[in-house]
Amino acid sequence: MNRAELLDLITLINVWLSLSSVLMVVASAIAIGVELWAVGVGLLLPSLLVFVVYTQDRRSVDPEDEINHPYRTRLVERYKRTLVASEAVAFLGYQTLLIWLVVMTPDVGPVFILLGQVPFVVALGYTRSKRYPGADSLLVGATWAYVVVFTITVSTGLVPGPELLGLFVAWLVMVFAGAEARNIPHRQGDRESGRPSIASRFGPRRTRPLEVALKISGVGLIWVIGGIWATLVVVVWLLFLLLCRRVERDREVAGRVRSSPAW
Repeated sequence: MNRAELLDLITLINVWLSLSSVLMVVASAIAIGVELWAVGVGLLLPSLLVFVVYTQDRRSVDPEDEINHPYRTRLVERYKRTLVASEAVAFLGYQTLLIWLVVMTPDVGPVFILLGQVPFVVALGYTRSKRYPGADSLLVGATWAYVVVFTITVSTGLVPGPELLGLFVAWLVMVFAGAEARNIPHRQGDRESGRPSIASRFGPRRTRPLEVALKISGVGLIWVIGGIWATLVVVVWLLFLLLCRRVERDREVAGRVRSSPAW
């Protein structure tokens, strides 16, 4: 694997989403007044989980992936063994850290080990949810929101209450909005593969305002719950995602050029 393909693979399987999950937990902790030292190594829990889930998703090439992400699909198929190995290491790391947190955190029982498997169970139904416009994005949003709230709870022993419920809703609507926005450039491929999205059904003119409204609502809810500092972290999170998506798009285009016969 040369350097260019390594960087492409890291970018296109969305490793940066693992980093973004840490920012989500940081913003949530600040919002409800939980010290980051109390979360501790629990900050690593969502990043390991996200890496496992998204790597597995990228390895499971769907019909729309071959249309929407041809270069990424070729990379994934070429380096499938590498991805399987890295996914296995991250999965083992996640389970080990989860068990350690359950053992070390007061007021957290063994049931949390089972609750920590919920995202993997949800991932099993993800492909089926793509049959209905918006259902897959809603599932993604709910899962990310669950992971953030679960991480804080299992790391600190905090009993879920109205503030954590508010955070759950805020992250759900923002991640849902981002997932549907990512479908806008791929709406033709989604239609052709028989897996419609809101973007393919209603077009960018209606999807963009929905994205903006939901993200503003989510940021506003974070503001109400946690004030200015938590909100600033959320804004940094949104800007980080925007930057990474642009890098992802550029590397996909550059990769197609490098791998074309003419090149």
